[in-house]
Amino acid sequence: MSNLSAIVNDYIKRHRKAAEKELWWYAIQPSFVDAVSLAAIAQGPSGKRLNHQRRIPRAILEKSRHRLLQEIDRLESAASFEELFDTVESTIGGIKGIGELTVYDTALRIGARLIEMMVM
Repeated sequence: MSNLSAIVNDYIKRHRKAAEKELWWYAIQPSFVDAVSLAAIAQGPSGKRLNHQRRIPRAILEKSRHRLLQEIDRLESAASFEELFDTVESTIGGIKGIGELTVYDTALRIGARLIEMMVM
């Protein structure tokens, strides 16, 4: 077995269920605004901040939320993950303290809600 296969298998065994649960949390929010708001401040099902964004000061995440909510129509009309990612990146990527991982994670969480909206 290759190194990559071992890494993938380990992820599936140890992390996939939790990652799916996390994305489902954003998908089932009562509104798109709620999902964007929670995604922006990285609040998970427990009500606590998610691990990847735990060191970002709350004020920076609040600034991110404010900016994303101002762009709610652009976010909601994204036709692909690339377009959603680009919108998130152009909206919050310039905030000092918001890095590439936060941009990606936020877009992924918002995308989970968009997918749910498509199947509803």
